[in-house]
Amino acid sequence: MKFEKKQRSTTISEFRRQQDKPEKDDNDKNSDGDKKGRKLVRSQPFKISRSNSIHVYQEYGKNTKLRNLTESNLNSPMSSKSVRVDQNQNIEKIVTVSKPLIPNTVDDDNAQTPNSSVDQPRNLTNPTVIIRKKHVTDSDYNVNESPIFKSAAEPSIKNESSSPSILYPLLDNVQIDDKFESGESSIVSNDISYTSPVPKFTISKKFIINSLIAVIIILLAICSPTIIILFHGTYYTVNKYFANSSHLSHLQELQNKYLPENVQLQNVVTNNLFYGIAYGPKNSLEPNCGFNKREAMLDLAKLSTITKRLRIYGMQCNQADIILDSIQYMNLDMKLSLGVWIGSDDRSNRNQMELMKRVINKYPSRLFHTIFVGNEVLFRNDKSKQELISYIQEAKQFLRSENIFDIPIGTAEIGSLIDADLLRNCDFVGANIHPFFGGVPVEEASQWTLQFLNHQIQPRNQGINTPIIISEVGWPSGGGSYQRSIASFANSRYFVNSFLCTFRNLPIQYYYFEAFDEQWKQLYWEPEKRWETQWGIFNEDRSNKFSLQNIGCI
Repeated sequence: MKFEKKQRSTTISEFRRQQDKPEKDDNDKNSDGDKKGRKLVRSQPFKISRSNSIHVYQEYGKNTKLRNLTESNLNSPMSSKSVRVDQNQNIEKIVTVSKPLIPNTVDDDNAQTPNSSVDQPRNLTNPTVIIRKKHVTDSDYNVNESPIFKSAAEPSIKNESSSPSILYPLLDNVQIDDKFESGESSIVSNDISYTSPVPKFTISKKFIINSLIAVIIILLAICSPTIIILFHGTYYTVNKYFANSSHLSHLQELQNKYLPENVQLQNVVTNNLFYGIAYGPKNSLEPNCGFNKREAMLDLAKLSTITKRLRIYGMQCNQADIILDSIQYMNLDMKLSLGVWIGSDDRSNRNQMELMKRVINKYPSRLFHTIFVGNEVLFRNDKSKQELISYIQEAKQFLRSENIFDIPIGTAEIGSLIDADLLRNCDFVGANIHPFFGGVPVEEASQWTLQFLNHQIQPRNQGINTPIIISEVGWPSGGGSYQRSIASFANSRYFVNSFLCTFRNLPIQYYYFEAFDEQWKQLYWEPEKRWETQWGIFNEDRSNKFSLQNIGCI
């Protein structure tokens, strides 16, 4: 924007009243013949010095002499004034100034010595001073700005980034009214004390401390689950701890503390004490199914200390699902040999086969050791040999259709009924061999078992070479006697020790009969023959019948 060149704006100091010159008549008219403003006499040339500049009055703006000067000028007859009260009860004084208020208020940079040729006074429209109650800004005290008033005729250039730079040293707490930039000569002020600029915002110590505490709380909330897990231990750390045989004694402490039945887990050297154990879960007979996961976990906690393999006899009451779920939940190094109960009822047999297929599809094959389709079916005469073989072939075909080739399928039968046809159609054959029913003394029982296997069963396997497993072998802890075989706690312990010593280094798989006493078998009792309920290594309540420490030639 290009501005029209004009003469430097007239300042109040150029119209300073001179003592040696009389004032012009108030009735004199200006060159245009009107009385819009009073003509003032221009001051005589004088020398401007910094001591008389605006800076002096900015430093001592509250000087009494200057304040009296201001009041005397306001009360002089050459000035007209009026007073009005706004809505906020702030008194505004509108003062028409026709006399110079202060002498020599020209900044050094704008100082100009008047020419001697200029003797005539200028026409000046009296500026109007509006006194209002407002606070001042820092820019009002800028000492580097010129105090020259802008005339109403000059265009106003507004600086968008700063406040107006016009100063009024004689008035306390001065601000420029917004109307000034539009061309009106107005000053905003009030008789209030000077206030310092507002200090910059600073962060308090309390805020910093609270922030640090909040950060610490958030970090603890994020890290606490990990800390708790590491404190209590993971599956890996627990298993690694109990892999050391010297730590197995702590299992009993944990059992006494966390299991309500106060089951005593005994100290053993290894969980490979038995190759496998036959397991008939309590309350797992239809229609009164009461077997659950809690009972299974208590049983497995006991059995996992002496073996890695379990054999069950049927699929009823979902016992296979419950046992496999417990093995996974407890992260046990155990495998299950499924039992499919084959009896005289074809409908029940079909249900057993379907349950077996569902379980095989549900769980990974690494959890299974073998599948026994039927147990002593031929001995009870529930099905013929060909009918039994048909169930075995159906199971084998199902595994092939599912691309499962690592789970052997066979059956279990008393040794005298195992023949070549049964051996050819099975991946393995389980032989139930009981020296107790052989009527031999307990001292000869282990050797008798080995001889029966080698001389009564293996000869029928010539040219077939089907693996033969001892699916049942044991000795009852009470209930009577059969010929020279006597059931007692002492004989039961003796047979366990002797059998383990004999078969420890032999490549023969076996399932010791059995894990716990089964009281439901009382229905097989006969006078002087009550041993059916007392074949377990442990009592029905999971307590020990005898100590298994240092047993089996260890």
